[in-house]
Amino acid sequence: MKKMIPALAGVLAIAFTQPFATKAQAPCDIKGIYTDPAQPAVNPEYPARTNTFNWYTGQENSGMAWKLNSQAINEPNIWMPWWQTDNAQITHIQGKVDLPKDGWELMKRDLGYNDAAQPITGTRNPYVILYNKRTGMLRVFTAIGDLFNSYQFAEIKLKFNTSGSSHKSATLNRMEGIGTALLDTPTGTGAEFVSIAPFLNYKSKWFMADFPMEYDPCACQFDSKLKIEVNLISQADVKEQSTTTGTLVTTNSSNPSATQTGSGFDQALAMGKKAYGAVSAGQKTYKSLDSWASGVKGKLGISTDKTAKSDAIDALKNVMKNNQFLKAGLNSIPYVGLAVSAFDAFFGGGKEESGPQPVALQPMTIEMNTVTTGTITANSLYSNPTFNNPGTRTINTALDYPYYNEAMGVFSLVEKPVVEYQSFTTTDGTFYGRTTTYHIPTNLKYAINPASGLEVQDFQVALMQGGSKLIDPAPGGWNYEGFAPVPGSTFKKYFLRTDYVDSGCLTNQVFTLETDSKTAYTPSTQPVYLKFILNLKPRVTTATTQNVLVVLKYPVTMRSVNEIIVDNTAPCLAVQPQMATADVQAVCSGSTYQTAVALRPTGPASAGVVAANTAAIIGEVQVYPNPAANATTIRFAGTAAGQASAYVTDMFGNQVLTIMQNAPVTEGLQEKAFDTSALPPGLYQCVITTPDGKRVSTRLSITR
Repeated sequence: MKKMIPALAGVLAIAFTQPFATKAQAPCDIKGIYTDPAQPAVNPEYPARTNTFNWYTGQENSGMAWKLNSQAINEPNIWMPWWQTDNAQITHIQGKVDLPKDGWELMKRDLGYNDAAQPITGTRNPYVILYNKRTGMLRVFTAIGDLFNSYQFAEIKLKFNTSGSSHKSATLNRMEGIGTALLDTPTGTGAEFVSIAPFLNYKSKWFMADFPMEYDPCACQFDSKLKIEVNLISQADVKEQSTTTGTLVTTNSSNPSATQTGSGFDQALAMGKKAYGAVSAGQKTYKSLDSWASGVKGKLGISTDKTAKSDAIDALKNVMKNNQFLKAGLNSIPYVGLAVSAFDAFFGGGKEESGPQPVALQPMTIEMNTVTTGTITANSLYSNPTFNNPGTRTINTALDYPYYNEAMGVFSLVEKPVVEYQSFTTTDGTFYGRTTTYHIPTNLKYAINPASGLEVQDFQVALMQGGSKLIDPAPGGWNYEGFAPVPGSTFKKYFLRTDYVDSGCLTNQVFTLETDSKTAYTPSTQPVYLKFILNLKPRVTTATTQNVLVVLKYPVTMRSVNEIIVDNTAPCLAVQPQMATADVQAVCSGSTYQTAVALRPTGPASAGVVAANTAAIIGEVQVYPNPAANATTIRFAGTAAGQASAYVTDMFGNQVLTIMQNAPVTEGLQEKAFDTSALPPGLYQCVITTPDGKRVSTRLSITR
């Protein structure tokens, strides 16, 4: 079968006469920026900001410590985090230095010295921010300088900085294990990652957080800025804990089994997000492939194919211990689909190793856990470095310029896929069941970041159907994928998955599901997803460079049809090509994307008549109190008059409460109180939609 690999943008190698670039194309061009100080390349965009700082080989203590100038620590050097053996928070990265050959680049740092290695004043709590261009992971190290005996936790938050900026981007769209398509980027300013780590009240100790970045091919066409806030917080009053497939985990210290058990890590896991969000995401990391395999096996659930999955995990583990990891292609390793089925998101590989070394999974293996928390009793801003979203159009000051100023992220699903279906009840008079036929009528629309240095070798897709009843064994042609608890109840959602097919053959496929229940797997009321497995190979490679395995899951748009029509004359390709540059540019220039990334200030409320079926533009949405018991209030910012509806859904998207329906919305802040006494305790989404399909949401926790 012929394989098609999409052409990628060329390297931009022009040295600008002005200090900053002011023009870019979509998808974002490669600027040719490298931050490895051993590389002779000069930053072609901003030569004065070429990186000279060696983050992977220290200047002190035989290369294991950085030279330091900090008013708070008052020591001439600080052990690099990879060599800080007395810090239980980061034992899983000890000795595993983040090297340029494995895709790591320097984003920003403050150790009290400028680019000329001259001391500067003002540094108190040092930080180093790195980024892995092969896996799209942003890693933040913050050192403890100021001591505060009254605090137990550090909250590390990544969000858009709205001060002096007019846009955000889709860079933070991977806030959920279930991904968000580019054109579904939420409007408003509320997108943020929150990570909780124990606060070790000892000078010179590092705490860290990893944030998975989503590729936004339009980010280079406007200005946006990111902010990292580090807050110190005291013990929260934990109301309820639950495990579900929810918000993506972003703190390594939330995995007690990876390093240690004990009150510090357990409390950090229980802390979760602050009261306004009530959900924490924690990233599950593993010290070795063996511990990864053991951890995944423990989450396979009840199924007749549990043994097969366990064997598949062992098989994949053994393959991943070799540098030729997945280079032969996904079809040559038939157990890959089973082995990764425990994950909503997975990133592995991409390292450069001499000899048969295992794939280092950390920090690229992601599981979803959520917890409900109470109110934070104290909060103190510790540090808040800001920097321009890498790849953005204009850099305003040298201080804002990230050393690696290339667009972040690896993969972007540009548009939510459509799944056509026919579903009907079957009966012989005494037995009732349901037969559903599915078809994906159009090709997937996606883009790979040229700056990642990767291209698609294999791309396979499977369809997932959720249901309220366990069917074990799975029906013919389907696999039992697993289950997820329903927040606030003893019920579970069960998931069935088709076999994986080549992405370029997806439109040629028809999937049929026959069940013994007429309601448990109804596609109009139960969740449906597509799960992707991508095998990405470096464009420039050696015999010891590993490929990158990426697993992602996305929701779909369901469309009921009277007849499913398949064009069997269409070519069946191994890999569906990514979108053409002109088509991506049309998306970037379109009103849907432009509205989503605009950060409009809220103006004063204005009265007036709202025409029927006109679409308001909704800014940030909040709910207070949150957590709530029997009543709460939704607050939102209207930036243009129109009509909107608001409702509450469970974490699987099922609408459980209507707040307002086609109500008039004016400019400015508005509030609507509503009764939550009928909702069982758990996690929910408060959603505002407009007649043209725009959607803004925030989380709500119900506790009693």
